[in-house]
This record gives sequence, structure tokens and C-alpha cells, in this order.
Amino acid sequence: MSQTADAYFIGRIIGSTGFSEGTFCRWWIFAGQQWKLMNGLDRGQTQTDCPNDSSGSCVWSHPIDAYYEFTGIQGWPKISFEVWEHDSLGRSFLGGYGFCAIPMTPGNHDISVHLWRPVGTFVEDLTANFIGGSPHLRSQELVYTPNDRFRLKSESAGTVHLNLSVILGRTGNFPVNF
Repeated sequence: MSQTADAYFIGRIIGSTGFSEGTFCRWWIFAGQQWKLMNGLDRGQTQTDCPNDSSGSCVWSHPIDAYYEFTGIQGWPKISFEVWEHDSLGRSFLGGYGFCAIPMTPGNHDISVHLWRPVGTFVEDLTANFIGGSPHLRSQELVYTPNDRFRLKSESAGTVHLNLSVILGRTGNFPVNF
């Protein structure tokens, strides 16, 4: 039987900045094959919040609480984000994508994830203005893997802010200093 170690990721998605409309966020934790979710959730969605001033700050305060057992540090978890905006007509459109690797250092971490979104053609932009919708990825996997991402035309979007505590246990089984 292989030895395992524990990783607890506890915190919250504080909110976002840089968006003018009401926004909500979908998030996923992706981990390698040597990682097994033992308790908690590895995905979720925040509520919608509308900025009440010109700063474009939305507050979600959405909890993250996941406990993993792992047999090796390969495939260390990453968090992927997908932010959606609502316009004044109630239509949803993509605000941006982003991801970050969860810090390997135990302790409390304040993380800002800068988002990007695909840019459409002139016709797609014109259609989006009249009908709604926006260019988006067919597969969420493109957000956190480098496969073919370099071919995308993209632009900067807003930022997601999170506070995450990392707690590691039974790491003495591995010849790595955390």
C-alpha cells in the first residue's frame, strides 16, 4: 500500500474587479491522478453581485473547502475560474477565464487571478451586441493547459480575488520540504 499525505484547501473567493455589469463565477479544482478528493467540493458557482459604484468591484465571499489525499506531488491542484456577466437586458455573456496553481506552501495566501477572454471576429462582435452571447471556449481544459491556447486571440478581462489557506499533513512520507 502506498503512503499518502493530506492537503486541505480552505478559504473563499472574495470577489472580482474590472467588470461593469453584474457577475457570477464558476470555479473548478483540477488535480492529477495521484490526488483523491476525500471531502468537500471541487467545483461550485457563486451568486450574482452587481457593482454599486464605478469601481467595478463585485463581492461574492464564496467558500472553498476541499480535503485531498495524495500519493505524490505530481499534478498539484489548480483552480480554474469562469466569470460571466449580465447586461442590462438580462443576457449572460462571458466575462473571462483564468486559473492559478494552488500554493504549495502551507499558510494563508491572498491570490489575484487575472482573467482573459477570447476575441471574436467583427461579425461575431456585431452579433453579440444585437443578439447577445460572446465567444467562449468549447472545452474548459484549454484554460489551464497550454494545448493550442497560443492560437487564440484574446484580451485582458477583470481579476478574481481569493483568500486560501493551505494545510498539509503527513508530508513526512515524502522527501520534499514543503
